Amino acid sequence: MDPLDYGTLYQTLTGTAARWGDQTAYGVPPMAGRAYHPRGKDYSWAETLALVETTGTSTIAAAMASATGSPSCSASVRNSCSITTR
Repeated sequence: MDPLDYGTLYQTLTGTAARWGDQTAYGVPPMAGRAYHPRGKDYSWAETLALVETTGTSTIAAAMASATGSPSCSASVRNSCSITTR
């Protein structure tokens, strides 16, 4: 079977989040003294998708801004960004 028959990782994540949104996707186990979530934290599929979209959009915007100009990006990684040159 061709791996592309399954779609992209992003398509798989959006489908899983649509189906299992409030279910736990993964958990950060407790670890005293750690700077982030020392008591531990569970992330739902919906939270994971939101973080991916936010991080993806920020990463695209930063890369485009450093390339030639200021970026114009939508709120979702699914949409495209454009560059406004100076």
